[in-house]
Amino acid sequence: MNTASKIAAGEVGGTQAIARAVQLLRHVRVMGETSLSELVMLTALSKPTVRRMLLALMEAGLIDQDSLSKHYHLGVETYAMGQMSNERWGIHQLSIDSLCRLAQISHDTTFLNVRHGSATLCLHREEGGHPIRTHVLKPGDRLPLATGAAGLAILSALSDAEVDIALAANRKMIGQSYPNADIDGIHERIARARRTGWALNPGLIFAGSWGIAAAIRNPRGEPIAALTVATVESRLQPGREAELGALLLAEVNFLEAALSKRDHLGCTPVPPSALATPVPGSSRKTPAKNSSL
Repeated sequence: MNTASKIAAGEVGGTQAIARAVQLLRHVRVMGETSLSELVMLTALSKPTVRRMLLALMEAGLIDQDSLSKHYHLGVETYAMGQMSNERWGIHQLSIDSLCRLAQISHDTTFLNVRHGSATLCLHREEGGHPIRTHVLKPGDRLPLATGAAGLAILSALSDAEVDIALAANRKMIGQSYPNADIDGIHERIARARRTGWALNPGLIFAGSWGIAAAIRNPRGEPIAALTVATVESRLQPGREAELGALLLAEVNFLEAALSKRDHLGCTPVPPSALATPVPGSSRKTPAKNSSL
């Protein structure tokens, strides 16, 4: 092999190693805390390869290991990077207008939940105008991924392997704290969410409190959060579910386009054209020209 060929081979090998390290970091990020065996399964790499990569990332401060559980999580350097990029890329600030529009149109309560490992974290709640509201969730609350509409929406956007890991991590907690969550029927609800594009929680966590949610994906296609509309059972029957689902998907498409535009062009797209349209069950009146949804 001549010098040029050796340099080219070295460049390919180096590029592949970087790509694998980035992949590993992403898996650790979305899992929150994970084991060596789980990372081997998710990356489809050999255990020695994954272990060597983890050691290198730990030396750089990008990954850390819990001394008791031996599980891996993001290191302090990733926190510093995240703080620096938060203002530009934060889904929280980006989604507030969408939450307000959904609450205004539906008159129900809307939420932003972000994925944190095998759980969802509520970051924002926006109140609608309907006098009967659901207050079962507030900013700062966490729920296992297999509970609630947001967690179900995020699960439906994950691979089957990631779903299995999340369910295994949460099964004991759900059995103890959320006995009505029907985790045994979760795969049927995931399949339904994948068909419709949104997830429905028919009051499984808190009696009478129903929710419908759609996952938000980053430009790499990873589910990072979910928008939810929550209301009482009487306001989320099949006809209205379809209307709310369409509104959620319009906002999700807008947010995903905004994330992509920021990534590539540094600009934000125009909001959905039908955002002023009321859905059945809302008393809000709007001009006919805004009624495409």
